[in-house]
Amino acid sequence: MGLFKPKTKAPEPLPAPKAGEIPPEQPPPLILDIPTQFLWLADAPLFIDRLQVESFYDAILRPDYELSSLTLENGITRTTTIGGSATVGAALPWFGKAELTGSAQYSGEHDRSTSSALIPVSNSYRHLLSMALHYAGLASNEETARLITHDAKDLLGEPEWLTDRFIQSPPRALLFLDLPPGTAIMPAAIELAKGEVDVLQRTIEKELKLKGKKVPDLPSTTAPAEDKRNYYRQMQSADVYDNQIALEAVEDAARDDEIAWIDFNVALDPAGSEFLHLHVAARREFDTGVFAYNFVRRGFLHGVRIVGTLKTGPDLNVLAIFER
Repeated sequence: MGLFKPKTKAPEPLPAPKAGEIPPEQPPPLILDIPTQFLWLADAPLFIDRLQVESFYDAILRPDYELSSLTLENGITRTTTIGGSATVGAALPWFGKAELTGSAQYSGEHDRSTSSALIPVSNSYRHLLSMALHYAGLASNEETARLITHDAKDLLGEPEWLTDRFIQSPPRALLFLDLPPGTAIMPAAIELAKGEVDVLQRTIEKELKLKGKKVPDLPSTTAPAEDKRNYYRQMQSADVYDNQIALEAVEDAARDDEIAWIDFNVALDPAGSEFLHLHVAARREFDTGVFAYNFVRRGFLHGVRIVGTLKTGPDLNVLAIFER
């Protein structure tokens, strides 16, 4: 929990080859030991903000170009050099010794060879993985460590990564947030495609009062941070929060239109010591069930995992959501 710091270890030496044997391929000199908090990225996301991921990827990694295709011809093996230095084996680990041949090239009247053009897979999910690995690499330098992993089962003290000083330092920090089962995911507001904004928090308050629950007054946007924490602390308590009411508030608001964006508030620990505002830009690409049943209800029952970029507030621009 806290700033992510990778561990490296030297690989065990391979046994010397016997006479006549081909020496085995040596592993890389350092192996990145990725912690378990990081492994949930190996899953299809429930939600991903493609536009924001692509923009952030371009801003942080700043690729000068991307490979549009790779042509493999006759006689290519795993050790064939491509692009000046990389081998086929390094670029395409699944490529075996051979039989992949491909596209219409002629070297004579009677001799014909073929080659196959491979189009590389490039999408926002893979770019999200690339950014995660890039930030993990930066974490080896404490001065540029900008990757945070946090399990909301606990919050020790007042972490530096929630301060404005840390958040505003470049590059923008990347947060991997693990919300355990029982986390109250509280809808705050929603904007629909036609431009209508609905303050979901007020709808939820009204429904809770109809059920006879004691609900605190919603503080103003200019209220002190401690007043807001006290409010959310009471709203997320077991005797007030109702995930069914929260779910229905989202469903009712978006019943006749698509979602442009939707915001939530979540506690960073069971005691409600600190809260984080989540901004999710749906961009009319995801149906209501993603944020109502799957995020609010299933997130409460089973937990949910989120990756996003930190901004002052504390606030989070959500890049992707993963189910447990």
